[in-house]
Amino acid sequence: MGRDREIEERIDRHISGWKAPFEYDSESRAKSAVMQRISDNAGGESRTYIGERKPNSYTWLKVAAAVALIFTAGIAYFLTGNKDIKNVSESFTAINLPDGSTVLFTPGSTISYNSRLWRWNRTVKFSGEGYFNVKSGSAFTVNTQVGNVEVLGTAFTLWADNKDMFAHCTEGSVRVRNAGGEMTIVSGEFIDIQDGDMAAVMLFNTQGFISPRPERFLSFESVPVAIVLNELERSLRLKIKNELPSNLVYSGILDISDENQCFQVFCKPFGAIVDKNADGHVSIHLK
Repeated sequence: MGRDREIEERIDRHISGWKAPFEYDSESRAKSAVMQRISDNAGGESRTYIGERKPNSYTWLKVAAAVALIFTAGIAYFLTGNKDIKNVSESFTAINLPDGSTVLFTPGSTISYNSRLWRWNRTVKFSGEGYFNVKSGSAFTVNTQVGNVEVLGTAFTLWADNKDMFAHCTEGSVRVRNAGGEMTIVSGEFIDIQDGDMAAVMLFNTQGFISPRPERFLSFESVPVAIVLNELERSLRLKIKNELPSNLVYSGILDISDENQCFQVFCKPFGAIVDKNADGHVSIHLK
């Protein structure tokens, strides 16, 4: 009872100074209301309920947007590293790859790679004719429509179009692979894949065959005539029909700046004849 009396006295002191606009009985009503609340809570425990806050849909949308932004930025970063280069000039063009490897490629040839991914993936896509000088390091791969050439550190010459591929190793070793199988060649050896058929591979030891050269000259050493004419066809941009025996080989230097003289020099050792029709197509055959 003493405790209740003390509380009541405190309430009296607190509301004794209340003035209008309260009603005449507002003091007694306020006192009764406060005492009733104290009485109601006296026998019970004071509890605080903390509800579990669940993320709403807006929060999830913000998280999803942030993840999408990071993902898009990452993709954009790597896409900006895509390099597509075509030699549109009339002469050889040299480029340096991110690791210091170099490629010397002919007019009309194309090469593609990603500079952002180069540290982890030394891969290029190539079409045309090029001389590759590869720095030592992780695997270096050249992809063509016909097959792939894989090296660790070497130098090689590569020709590739949509059905044929020729690879000549001038230093170290390279592995040539396509759907028909794979073969490793070493310095001085040459692989010819025709119509995408690895079974038709020919292997030659041609140490002096096509290394970096002045753009107007082609040099050959004991190279089958079919391969020489294929190179002339690419360099002179002509369609050449080869009617020479397949066992003939050619050694020499051809000046492709003069088409007529080039064919005369090539045909002289074999006593061959060059015919050119109205369409500009050339055929070469024995007398």
